[in-house]
Amino acid sequence: VKVEVKEQYLIVEGEPASASTENYLQQEFEVAGFKRVVKLEGVVDRNNITATYSNGMLTIRIPKKG
Repeated sequence: VKVEVKEQYLIVEGEPASASTENYLQQEFEVAGFKRVVKLEGVVDRNNITATYSNGMLTIRIPKKG
């Protein structure tokens, strides 16, 4: 997972971990990557944005500038 701030946008994107399909006779769905772009509104402290990934949960903290 890649998290970055460019200008006034927060960008989160990722690709699924590659999984072996050797033991499957048929695969019902295709796993694709993702990308989300969120416009940062208001006054935020861009230098102190943090992101953590734990137990399958991505947490992004965007503090207000003050």
